[in-house]
Amino acid sequence: MTTLYQRLGGKAVIRQIASDVVAIHYQHPYTHHRYSAKHIPTVERETTNFFTTITGGPHCFNNNTLAQTKQDLAMEEAEFTSILDDVLLALERNQVAQREQEEVLYMLYQLKHSFTLN
Repeated sequence: MTTLYQRLGGKAVIRQIASDVVAIHYQHPYTHHRYSAKHIPTVERETTNFFTTITGGPHCFNNNTLAQTKQDLAMEEAEFTSILDDVLLALERNQVAQREQEEVLYMLYQLKHSFTLN
């Protein structure tokens, strides 16, 4: 059985998806305030690591990093929803199949209560 990581295309594709997600977030009115241009490479790397880990790739996002991320990204539900929209757009731009899009969004939605303030 193949992992979602493998079905997405591995590290190279996930790196591109993460880069697109960050670029879309940077342009989005709900999430733009979280990023400064000088931190984009770090955010892209951490986003790649996060997606790699949650999709079944090599474990590169540890519990300490996740705990810090949750603290750093505490947000309102509307912002979380806009992030899911941005992720979907990035998945579509990278021609990810419908089934894999649904799996990624489902995994992220399961984290909603970890990141939202509501």
